[in-house]
This record gives sequence, structure tokens and C-alpha cells, in this order.
Amino acid sequence: MIGRVVTAQFMPMRFDYDDYLQEVGKKQHISRVNNTLPVNSLSTGDVYVADAYGKITDGTLMGDAVGGTVFNNSQRGVIINGSVRKLEALAEIEGFNAWIRGFDPSSISGMVCASVNAPIRIGRVTVLPGDVVVARRSGVIFIPPHLVTELILSVEVAALRNNFNLQRRDGKIDNNTNFADWLNRQNNLPMTKEELDSYMNRQTDQQPTRSQRQ
Repeated sequence: MIGRVVTAQFMPMRFDYDDYLQEVGKKQHISRVNNTLPVNSLSTGDVYVADAYGKITDGTLMGDAVGGTVFNNSQRGVIINGSVRKLEALAEIEGFNAWIRGFDPSSISGMVCASVNAPIRIGRVTVLPGDVVVARRSGVIFIPPHLVTELILSVEVAALRNNFNLQRRDGKIDNNTNFADWLNRQNNLPMTKEELDSYMNRQTDQQPTRSQRQ
């Protein structure tokens, strides 16, 4: 799952703070500040990322109804440091993905939605709204948006270099051909020639000199 991060921070209930949040919400024409608030703000391509401080029992941020709203709004899924309920029903939402700490049959209780689209912590990292998240079975990574283009280019160039090495190993490319010359002969590159040249020049500029290596 890949998408743009929308964050939410949940905390243990403190009633005076919750009263304050409800008053602020009314001024912003929000009927109720609760676990559905961040879900209603999602749009296509968003991934809902919530820190529920690892709470499992009574920490279920959604069941299949809210999960369905998540997918309808975003076409993505959720990453939750907390739990969900109605796991089987959530699994039946085609295309919905979830990275969660656990699941429980209880309903959400004793929690307050402290912020939406503010910095939060997930695992060992700080997550900001607008980050790009890449989620796989082995874990998730959050990428600051200003680094995304460079990262994509580096991955694409690494794939091209691997293809070049395989072709040279199989004898399809002369051993005297270098990577740069081979790139210049390719017609279907996954980036523009200008983007490739700029990236390769940056990589050359970052290479240490002999004195620096010593």
C-alpha cells in the first residue's frame, strides 16, 4: 500500500480536555470530535495513520462501517498503533488494507481524538501529515515528500543497473560497454532524459575523491 499520510493522535480520556475539543469543534462546524473525524477528512490516495498508543481492549478505532468509509473515501487503508474490531467483516472489504497492533470485540472507550493532521509517532519514527507511506508485510516506511522524487529515481536507476548487469553477464552486452553508454541507447526509460542526467550528475558529485576515501 502506498499513499499520502493523514494522521490522528488518540490519548486516554481526560474529560476537561475533551470538553475543550468539543467546543473547538463546534466553532469549526464539527458536530462531534471522535474517532470518525479523521476518517471523514480522507480523500483518494490518502492513508489513515493513527497513534492509539497501542491500546487493544476498548481501543478499537473502527469496525467494518468506519473501515468501509475509509476505503470509500481513500481507496486505501489504515496503519494503526492500536486495534480494530469486526476483523472478518473488514477483511471482506475488497481492496482495504490494514496494519494494526491487534483486534478485539470491544468498542472504543476512554479515548479522546486529540489531533488530526499533526505530527505523531508510529513505532520508532515521527510521522507528519503529507508524508508518503510505503507499507509491506515486513513493515512500513514514511518518506518526507521532498525526498520522494529522489527516492523513486534511485530505485528506478538501481533496477536499470541490475538489468544492465544481467544482460552483460548473459553475453547480450559487450563487456566493454559501460552503464552510461547503455543507458543512452535505451528508448523506454521510466524517467525523462533530463531527470536521468540530473540524477547521474548528482551521484557523480557525491562520490568521494581519493583523498577523502583515504
